[in-house]
Amino acid sequence: MRTGKKHEPVTVQAKGEYKTSNVVTIFKAVASKKRGTNPPPIQCKAVLKGRGFKPKFLMKNLNLKTLKFDRNLEGHFDSPFIEKNGLLEFNPKFITPEFLTTWTFETHLYDEQVAIDHFVITFPSRTELEKYAESFYPFDAKIVEGPDLFPINFCAENINVPSDLWLHLMTLLMPAGGLVVLDAPHAAGDQKNRFQQERGLEAVHHVALRVENVQNAAKIWQNKNFKPLSERPLDYGSLTQWFLQNPAGQILELIERRPGNNATFDCKNIVGLRLSEIAV
Repeated sequence: MRTGKKHEPVTVQAKGEYKTSNVVTIFKAVASKKRGTNPPPIQCKAVLKGRGFKPKFLMKNLNLKTLKFDRNLEGHFDSPFIEKNGLLEFNPKFITPEFLTTWTFETHLYDEQVAIDHFVITFPSRTELEKYAESFYPFDAKIVEGPDLFPINFCAENINVPSDLWLHLMTLLMPAGGLVVLDAPHAAGDQKNRFQQERGLEAVHHVALRVENVQNAAKIWQNKNFKPLSERPLDYGSLTQWFLQNPAGQILELIERRPGNNATFDCKNIVGLRLSEIAV
């Protein structure tokens, strides 16, 4: 953690000023630092190193909160997501630090009330990814993973994931217990870069729904025309995870956490999840 020089607070623009649908523009506008000041100290164990970050991987002991909501609650949920022709895009008004650090991670997706475990925001580069992360400094959010090359620099064991599927990754833990995952291509023309070119930076790669039982939840989503991308869920004892996809191409992840398990992902599951994306 830096000490010594006093840092002035980051000036964050009002949510009402985000009127563009270009997500990159929004990310650049989220935080504007006063001239002559440096970023304030980070509010977790990750520390600044120049304009970058020293990676810290704290996947096993995050003390994630249980996401609960009133099943009888009626009315509209503010949501970071917009549904368009079966695909999900980000709502510019609701991807700001002010919103995400106060959001309950409850919403409706495809007419289903859900609890969000995590979702992925995609950036054109690691530099843009880190700029967006900086905008969370004044808020009660913590960096719990990265930034670094995923999965090869995250998993101690030798895992066989093609380099085409590698990406830069960083994870932020929000006060409500939900996770916001930030990623970016690691090389021109890789799988993440192709996704951006096909669907744009506003596109949501996937949203993970926290469920009590993956098999039971899968039946609900299969009735909504979401088909599993693998023959069975990925379950190596730490987490149970399953990617499903609708005919439009939108991926949803179902994630079941064992009692006391707070890992953000399971390295043994990652191989199957990533490969399932390219198996269809």
